[in-house]
Amino acid sequence: MSEESLMIPNWAESVKYKRGWRTTIGGNLRGGEQRSSLFTWPRRSLLFSMLTLNAQESSLFKGNLYKNLYGVWGIPFWQDETELVVVAASGQKILDVGSTLYRNFEIGGMAMVGSRSLMETWKIDDLTETRITLHNDLSHTWPTGTSVYPLLQTRIAPTQTLKMLNSAIGQIDIEASEEFDGTITRKIGTAAGFDAYKGVPIFNIKPNWVGIDDGFDHPYNLLGFLGKTTPLSHYTETMFPLKYEYLAYKKSEIQKHIDFFDSRMGRLDGFWLPSWQEDIHLTEGFLASDDHLHIDSINYPLYWFGNEMGKSIITIWPDDTYVWNDIVAAPSDTRINLDDVVGRDCPKSSIKRLLVCFLLFCRFGQDEIEVEYLTPEVARMSLSFRTLLGERPS
Repeated sequence: MSEESLMIPNWAESVKYKRGWRTTIGGNLRGGEQRSSLFTWPRRSLLFSMLTLNAQESSLFKGNLYKNLYGVWGIPFWQDETELVVVAASGQKILDVGSTLYRNFEIGGMAMVGSRSLMETWKIDDLTETRITLHNDLSHTWPTGTSVYPLLQTRIAPTQTLKMLNSAIGQIDIEASEEFDGTITRKIGTAAGFDAYKGVPIFNIKPNWVGIDDGFDHPYNLLGFLGKTTPLSHYTETMFPLKYEYLAYKKSEIQKHIDFFDSRMGRLDGFWLPSWQEDIHLTEGFLASDDHLHIDSINYPLYWFGNEMGKSIITIWPDDTYVWNDIVAAPSDTRINLDDVVGRDCPKSSIKRLLVCFLLFCRFGQDEIEVEYLTPEVARMSLSFRTLLGERPS
């Protein structure tokens, strides 16, 4: 339990929440991978800037750093605030709150209730969507509207700098990494709610179009000695490293990104990813019963047909519904044949509203997702991906 001044983050600079896995990756000459996970649950951390607003707060915080810098700290998940909807009386263990959903509350973890000037923290014994049951009785009576946070038990770096902006007010940048506690079973997200193709989920969340980093990677060696060189590559085709930015505008949307990342355990498991680019431009409309498409010339038979990267496509309508297909033949430069019927009509007058792009089989290119909370409900994420060779589901 704690009854000290609560230091809140400076939301003008955002709060960053990290959730990390760890994967080892071995490769072969042809670009295939052998991956294994070193973590069975993700590690969490927080990064934020904090202000001390008067001389008393600055002195209290300096004392805390002086005395406890090497110890375990309890830091609220600032982005996960909820509020009491019923008065929580001294001597009771129940906190009735607005919502615990899409927040880092967990049985066995800690909850903090309080204000800037006073708070108390206790272990969580039970949890529902709107109720938190504490292990101990409350020491104070808290009115409706009082903030309630899940608490990260953490350690901070052994060297800290409090920048004094004047004689009384200070600012510090905190990076807090989770302290391991084997008594808590971590909540790990799944890909529930995502469609699947060939038994593997599709990461179908539309990116924020500030630009996509579209990479190309095809390692090769140059053979030669004092004369003409010859390239040698064991890779069967070029791989794509990709990077997208995402914006989410409510907590459920933010959690959807985090849960999918958890379901793949970072870089460990593969999934489908639309390129979200107009890889194929249609020249004719089609019927739901059609099993072929007429397209602009992009040298598809020469560049893409028979290769893993260009074998699957996804057709996305303006209402965000979509269908996916494999391309089984390219009888000409302007026609592709599909493995099944399209399943939905589209007249020629509407094809300009469609997005037809490659459906890539890939993995994440990172083991840690960083969620930059601009407010508790709005967040920005940058995610990298890498296409996989030899692992595409058949």
